[in-house]
Amino acid sequence: GLDVGLVNYAFSGENNSYSGTSQRRLTGLARTFFGASQDFDYAAQGHVDAGGGVHPSAYQHRDFGRRHRLVRVSFDGDTVTTVATPPMGMGHPAATAAQKAGAIDQISLLLQMLVATGAPCEHTYRVFMDGRSSFDLTLTAGGKMRVRFPGYEGDVDRCWVAFQPIAGFSDPQQPARLTFLFAHVGPYAVPVSIEMPTDAAGIVQLQVRSFRLGW
Repeated sequence: GLDVGLVNYAFSGENNSYSGTSQRRLTGLARTFFGASQDFDYAAQGHVDAGGGVHPSAYQHRDFGRRHRLVRVSFDGDTVTTVATPPMGMGHPAATAAQKAGAIDQISLLLQMLVATGAPCEHTYRVFMDGRSSFDLTLTAGGKMRVRFPGYEGDVDRCWVAFQPIAGFSDPQQPARLTFLFAHVGPYAVPVSIEMPTDAAGIVQLQVRSFRLGW
């Protein structure tokens, strides 16, 4: 029930390539208590195939907390490699090569949900988040509903989302059911509400404040 932060996403593309950036900042009381400890900048690059599949080639993030760690991930076919400066633990247990194969980073994931063909609630995504954590998100239809958000008012598709942790987490994780809401804007299914698990604050909901499509 508290506003704890603001996240911005931006994507641009030329031909079949894309680049994406994101900034996450704590605000209000959360910033008073935690300062910049949960502030991050993100970037990702890759290409979109003819069938609407998003394939990242590189991802990175930098935190603005105590360590100011820079994490870089390269995606080369089924080989996914992480380099962190300063070094970081890779989870208990660390994700294996097979568990990372075919995964998508969390920035490219937003683009994939936006441009995916077919119904938005009929997909499973293998996600490799923050350079170490592997999990599956399986979306199934949860019906339609009408919402009123600061950045969107109208009908949406509700997706039940099964979060299945695989490996690479610093703390034990349990399967969970989350909820994503998609608005249909032209040929795109725009995610206007996303719930996700966090290590520090339980379930966090991203709720759209504004968006502009020019892809």
